[in-house]
Amino acid sequence: MRTLLCIIFLVPLSTASIAQEAKLRAQIPILTGNGIGIYDHMMHYDGKKSDPAPEHPWLLPKFPEFQQLGIQGVEINISWIGVEREENKWDWSFFDQTVADIKAHGMDINAQMWLMFPPRWVVDSGRGTLMRSVNDNEEVYNLSVWDPATLEWYVRFYKNLSAHYDGVLENVYLCITGDWGEGDYATGGAHTLIDMRTAGSRYWCNDSYAQADFRQRMMAKYGSMDALNTAWGTAFAVPDDIAFPSSPAQKRHWLDFNRWYQQSLVRFSDELYQQVKPFFSKTHIGLKPGGAAPPPLYFGQDTIGFARTFRDRNVRFQPASCDSRYFWAKWRASAYRFYHIPFSSEAGGAYAWEEDMGRLFNDIACGMDELYEFPVHLEKYKDSILAASEHMTGEKPLCDVALFYPVSESLLVDPAKNTIPDSIENLSQVSEGLHRYIDYDVVEERMILDGALQQYRIAAMLAGTVVERDVLEKLAEWVRGGGILVATDFGPISTVEGDASFSANMFSQPDTEPKTVEDILGAGFRPQGKGCTLFMKGAWDGAQDSPQKTLFCVLMRELNAHASHLGEQFQDGIDLGMVGAGDLAVLFSSHILYFNPSKDTPVKRTVQLDLASFRAHGLGTPSAATIELDLAPCGFQSVPLTDDSQTKRPK
Repeated sequence: MRTLLCIIFLVPLSTASIAQEAKLRAQIPILTGNGIGIYDHMMHYDGKKSDPAPEHPWLLPKFPEFQQLGIQGVEINISWIGVEREENKWDWSFFDQTVADIKAHGMDINAQMWLMFPPRWVVDSGRGTLMRSVNDNEEVYNLSVWDPATLEWYVRFYKNLSAHYDGVLENVYLCITGDWGEGDYATGGAHTLIDMRTAGSRYWCNDSYAQADFRQRMMAKYGSMDALNTAWGTAFAVPDDIAFPSSPAQKRHWLDFNRWYQQSLVRFSDELYQQVKPFFSKTHIGLKPGGAAPPPLYFGQDTIGFARTFRDRNVRFQPASCDSRYFWAKWRASAYRFYHIPFSSEAGGAYAWEEDMGRLFNDIACGMDELYEFPVHLEKYKDSILAASEHMTGEKPLCDVALFYPVSESLLVDPAKNTIPDSIENLSQVSEGLHRYIDYDVVEERMILDGALQQYRIAAMLAGTVVERDVLEKLAEWVRGGGILVATDFGPISTVEGDASFSANMFSQPDTEPKTVEDILGAGFRPQGKGCTLFMKGAWDGAQDSPQKTLFCVLMRELNAHASHLGEQFQDGIDLGMVGAGDLAVLFSSHILYFNPSKDTPVKRTVQLDLASFRAHGLGTPSAATIELDLAPCGFQSVPLTDDSQTKRPK
């Protein structure tokens, strides 16, 4: 969760705010929150504040109204500081009444643990190592994930938690670290909860355990000092000399360091899961992998790494949502779908109405398995959430067009700027506009190495001046096996070591910039084995709706619908009738869902669909080839696909 955690308990639901006859119609669970654990934490941090009065209205959300609305569960936060103020004196009584109240109203309980802020007696006794900044060696009040004692403390806590609550709590989240116990490092966002320094753009890995772990893992990767120095361009004499890099100009050194930094959180979570899982025979285990998107480098957040590690374990992820930014929602959800990760969507902050509706559409379009909605949103946007809920089916989208996400390039940035590379920001902006023409998934480098491209007909590269060699080889192999790869003129594509032969080997080099789609299909076309590539010459300006960006979007729409024009071996896709206007669309096996993201302008237009293209992909068809869209601001419209003889794709 983010700063809205405080808002959750500061904005109680009034009795009249949720009508008794209102009912959510979702086919997936919908949960909400309770700020009691946050208040408990604030009361007991450092022992400076008195106990909260249990009758305080902040701590008494209207459980009957939640139940009547159809909310199926409530999330609480249990802080280590609050339940073990003195060593081995466990006191769960503060939460027992809340748990009983929630259960009495027939709702499930999700419990997020806050172990990243340890009781003072742990640190004061010298049995806990706090993280230190590489920048200035200052401490932050988070236990180091590299100190073996941290894992031991966490496991000890979950063992005691299970003894008290196994089978009572339906879901327990693994605590990791950082501001909110999620999959990123301290950023200063939890300054209202604890006396944390504003983290800024710091790396929190300067304690002795972290340094030793980095040296050990780098030696394990390279095998010798000679191999390491050759790869990094360094001259370290012995393993103890191995140091962190100082600049992204040290490409391989910098990438190794940042990947280690990110993977350290993933490894810690994996080790914690392996040791904690046996404690819970009746309670499900979940994980919050972090929510920033795009994640600033110093967050250490590794969305794909978490998904790869927890694949097929049925551990439900609950990341904070990507607001209403479709590209970043797809970046995450494409990985979750590929690695079979069930996920719950959680708002990343207090949203305006149109932002929350846009976020809900994105999450529906990504196939979320559960929704976590803040009480403040349930109160303010009740009617709109009720209307949106009927489209929350848990069905997974059908999409065979992908955009390439160059994670290596995203890591090669100076974190002092607290940003992502301009190339990645441009990729994100263009992709937001692209969704007004076609739907798409997002594939990252490691997904490609794991075979994700095999489920796509078309892929597009809008960034990637630095890509790992084995990823480029997989891309080339996929193209020659029958894929269509589109690239824009964002710059030369090279490996980390500087080999720039990929572009020359894979793409044509037209003499002039294209004016039409036909220009790209002509001069930009190059056959490659059973597949082909298309290259769109010309640098783009920064305008969101520049002619070149629009031309790219039109190209992708035409290519999706009429790929067979490039050769009979290519299959045409399904055109959902988007023309760059105000509406968005996503295809499911049972229906098409349209959405109007505008907060004040309705959409009324006629959509022409090719029914044969649906049948060609084993789907049912709309009742007619002509669809009349009538979308209110932030409104949804579902078009069923029906055919008793259809063979549907799996969800």
